[in-house]
Amino acid sequence: MPLPDVVHYAYILMPTLKSTFNAVLYLTTVFTGAFLLFVIEPMIAKMLLPRVGGSPSVWNTCMVFFQGALLAGYAYAHWLSGRHSAKTQVIVQLLVVCLPLIVLPIAVPKGWIPSPRANPVGWLLVLLAISVGLPFVVLSTCAPLMQKWYARSSGEASRDPYFLYSASNAGSFLALLAYPAMVEPFLGLHEQATLWSIGYAAWAVLVGVCALRLFATRRVVSSLTIEDGSAGASPSRVQRLRWIALAAVPSSYFLGVTTFITSDIVPVPLLWIAPLAIYLLTFTIVFSRRPIISHRRMVFALPWAMLLIVLFVLARPMTPAPAIVVVHLLGLFVAAMVCHGELSRTRPNARHLTQFYLLISFGGVIGGLFNALLAPLIFNRAWEYPLAIVLVCLIAPSRRLFRPKRTGSIRKHPVQDMALTLALPTVAGIIAWQSLTYAPYLSDLAGAVIFLVFLAPAFLLAMAMAERPLRFSLAIAAMLLVTIAHPGEQANTLLVRRSFFGICQVQSTPSNRFVQFLHGRTLHGSQLEDPTTLRPIAPEIPLAYYTREGPIGQVMRALPQDRPLSVGVVGLGVGSMAAYARRGMSMTFYEIDPLVLDIAERSGWFTYLAGARERGAVVRTVLGDARQTLVDAPPESFDLLILDAFSGDAVPVHLLTREAVAMYLTKLKPHGLLAVHISNRFLELQPLISSLAADAGWTCYVRNDPMIDASLAMQGGVASKWTVMAKQREDLGLIDDGRWTESLPKPGDPLWTDDRSNLLSTVKWRSD
Repeated sequence: MPLPDVVHYAYILMPTLKSTFNAVLYLTTVFTGAFLLFVIEPMIAKMLLPRVGGSPSVWNTCMVFFQGALLAGYAYAHWLSGRHSAKTQVIVQLLVVCLPLIVLPIAVPKGWIPSPRANPVGWLLVLLAISVGLPFVVLSTCAPLMQKWYARSSGEASRDPYFLYSASNAGSFLALLAYPAMVEPFLGLHEQATLWSIGYAAWAVLVGVCALRLFATRRVVSSLTIEDGSAGASPSRVQRLRWIALAAVPSSYFLGVTTFITSDIVPVPLLWIAPLAIYLLTFTIVFSRRPIISHRRMVFALPWAMLLIVLFVLARPMTPAPAIVVVHLLGLFVAAMVCHGELSRTRPNARHLTQFYLLISFGGVIGGLFNALLAPLIFNRAWEYPLAIVLVCLIAPSRRLFRPKRTGSIRKHPVQDMALTLALPTVAGIIAWQSLTYAPYLSDLAGAVIFLVFLAPAFLLAMAMAERPLRFSLAIAAMLLVTIAHPGEQANTLLVRRSFFGICQVQSTPSNRFVQFLHGRTLHGSQLEDPTTLRPIAPEIPLAYYTREGPIGQVMRALPQDRPLSVGVVGLGVGSMAAYARRGMSMTFYEIDPLVLDIAERSGWFTYLAGARERGAVVRTVLGDARQTLVDAPPESFDLLILDAFSGDAVPVHLLTREAVAMYLTKLKPHGLLAVHISNRFLELQPLISSLAADAGWTCYVRNDPMIDASLAMQGGVASKWTVMAKQREDLGLIDDGRWTESLPKPGDPLWTDDRSNLLSTVKWRSD
C-alpha cells in the first residue's frame, strides 16, 4: 500500500483509536478502583476479628460504614465536578489521591478494645474510620468522578458513561470472589496490606493519566446527552426520592437475607458472600450497554419470585435447608434486578450523573442503617427481611407499564377500589393462616400436596393483583404476617431476645422435658424442666453436648479428684459445664455476649450457675472476647481450659490460631489439659487442632460421640466431637482408652496464625 494511503487511513482511524484508548483507560481505572475497594472490606474485617468476634451483625455494621464512606466519596465527587473547572478538578483530585499514601499500609491501631457491656457498634464504626476511612473514601470517588471526566471527553462513546458503573460493580464482584479463593489462602494479612498499598499506588497512577487526558483535551463537551436522547432537565423532587427508595430497599433486602440465612437457616461460613455478590452482580448487569436480562422480564418475574419465597416460608418445616437458601437468594436476585433495573431505566442525563450516584449511595446508607442499627432495637427477630420483601413489591414498577397501551378510558370508583385493596389481601392472609394450621402435620408427599391445595387460592388471588403494586404488596404482607402471628413452631418459645451478636431463643421441647437455648438455629445448651411448672430442675445433670457419659464428661473424670480444681470455659451457653462444679472447685466462664450471660444467669430458665454456687463452688463470669480477657488471667491458672465458643455454627477463627493456642497453654498448670469442642456441621476442625497441637509440641486426642445410643439421646444427650491436648500422654489419665484416638497432623493440614488463616481449608465439601 502506498505511503499516502497509509497516512490517509491512519488519519481516518485516529479518532476511533483515541476513543478506544480513552474507553479502555477509564474502564481500567474504574475497575481497579472498585477491585481495591472490595478487597479491603474482607481484609479489614479479618483484622478486626480478634477485637469483636464473629457474627452477622459485625459484617452488617461494617457494611454500614462502607456505605457511609461511599456516600462521603460520592458527595465529594458531586461537589468537585459540579462546581469547579476541569483544571481545578485535576489538581484537587490528584492531591486527594496522594493523601492515603501517607497512612498506608493499612493496619488496626493497637490497644483498642470494646467495652464488654456496651453495644460495640459505635466503637466499631470509629475504629473503621481510623483504620481505613481515608483510603476507602478516596477510592469511592473513583466511579462517579471518572464517569464525569469520561463524559466530558470527546467521542461518541463518551455520550453514555454509565457502562463504566457496570465495570465498577464487575470489579467489586470479582474482588469479593477472589479474596476467599485466591488472596486469603496464599497471603498473610501483612502481605495483603503491602500488596494492597502497591495496588493503590498503581491506581493512583491510572487516575493521574486520566487527569492528564482530561486536562489535555481541547474539546470539552458542554452539552451532554445520553444515547436515548433524553433532555437534560434537572430531576424532579419526586424522581430523586424514588431513586433513594429504589436504592434503600434492595440494600436492606440483601442485608436482611444475609442475616436470615446465616443465622436462622444454615450458618455456613462465608455464606454472607453470596448475597453481596448477587447484589453487586445485578448492578453490573443492568448498567451494562446491552443487559443480558431485560428489565421487563424481571418485572414480570418479581411476583412469582416473591410468592415462591412466601411458599417456602410457610412450608419451612417441610423444606430442606439448601432449597431454602437457593430460593431466598433467587428472590434477592430478582428483587435487586427490578430495583436496580428501574434505576438504570430512569437514569438522568450525564450532566446529573454525580447527583444520581449520590442519591443512590444515600439510599444504600439508609437501608444499611436500618438493618444494622435500628432493626435490632425494634425487632426481636429478623423481621426487617419480610419488611424488605413487602417494600420491594410496593416500589416495583407496575407490569402495566411494559404492556401495550390500551385505548379508551377506564371508569374508576375510589371507594370500591379502596375496599378491594383492603379486602383481597385480607382474604389471601386468611387462606394462608388456614393452610398453615395443617403445616405441622405434613410429613410426606401426600401431606405436601394437601398443603399446596389449601394454599393455592391465596396464591391465585395474589397473582390476580400482580399488576397493582399496592394490592400485591399488601397480599404478600398479609401472608408473611401469618408466619409471624401463627403459633405454629413458636408455640413452645418461652423467650426471644436479640443482641448485636444474634437472636437468642429459649424453647421448651414438645415433650416438656427439657428447656433449650438456641442462638439462631444452633443449640447451645439445655436443662431438665418440671413438666408441671415448666421450671428448670436438676442443675447437677449436664445435657446436650456435655453429658457425663460423653467426651467432656470423661475429660472431667480424668482430672485429679484429690484437690480443688480450677477450670476455665471459653463460651458460656447456659452454663452447662457448671453441673460438674463441686465444693472447692473454681470455674470461670468467658463470654462475649451480655445477652447470653443474662439468659444463663438471670432469666430464670436455667440454674446451672446458681446450682454450682449452692454446692459450694466458686463460679465467675467474665464478659468480653476470650483473646482479650484471658490475657488478664495469671499464668498456670487452670487445670483444664475448655474452648467452647461458637459463632453461628463455627468456632471463631481468631480463637484457633498459633498465637491463641500459645496463650491458652501459658494459662494451664504443669499437667493441665486443653479441651476443644469441635462439633460442627460445616467445618472439619480436627486437622487444624492436630496441627496446632503438634506445632506447640503437645499431644492431641479426639473422641467422636455420634450418639447412636437411643436411650442416651432420650436423656438429653446430643452428638458431639471433642479434642483434648496434653503436654505429656500420661496427663490424659482416664482419657487414654479405646474411645479416644490420637490425632496426628497430615501433610497439607492447615495451621492458622493471626496473620494467615484460610477458612475454606476446613470446609466440609461433603456431608458426613
